[in-house]
Amino acid sequence: KEVTGVNVLEAVDIENWGRSGLALLSSYYALKDLLEDDLRDFFRKLEEIQISAIIIKVARLVEDVPPLLVELCQSHGIPLIQIGKDVSYQDVMVDVLGSMLATREHQLSLYYRLSNISSQMSLEMLSLREILTRFRDFLGRDLSLFEQTRKQTITTNPNLAHMIIGERLGVERSGYMTFHYERFRCFYSGWDSGRESTVLQVDISVIE
Repeated sequence: KEVTGVNVLEAVDIENWGRSGLALLSSYYALKDLLEDDLRDFFRKLEEIQISAIIIKVARLVEDVPPLLVELCQSHGIPLIQIGKDVSYQDVMVDVLGSMLATREHQLSLYYRLSNISSQMSLEMLSLREILTRFRDFLGRDLSLFEQTRKQTITTNPNLAHMIIGERLGVERSGYMTFHYERFRCFYSGWDSGRESTVLQVDISVIE
């Protein structure tokens, strides 16, 4: 599961500060006084919020991860990670946040490269076909533009312009996405028709 943050579990009012993608660090101190029903209720909240993982530091408050905690992590699909007493919370947090910052830096780099390409194309006054070709070279993927009103298609590969759409698939979200994207299984009619592929679709309501 993707981790988008890390926090020390100091209190069980997770509904007030928890968020999707968070990994929780704990020595079991915040959970030790909970009755079984309270602990089960706590884990239901974790699943609803979509907590990504629980990291338990052993050999401080507890020698081993309590069996009930293992059971609840398994039943709610929450990864459980055990660390030893010599591993500091700070080291874990630096590792997680460092990885997140590297990913964010990579996304920003792509975002600025894309902005530069878009600005350059605006200055060159390219045709729609030339714009698609420029983006194809940047993305390494063929693109097709379907204009619904005139029933026209502009594409970087005519063989891929006609497809049969299948089941909907998931799309990984990013904070840099402006439009709404959908992903589908698809089959291309009339070309390599036996091969299943996928298509990423975005609705651009105003093409000008």
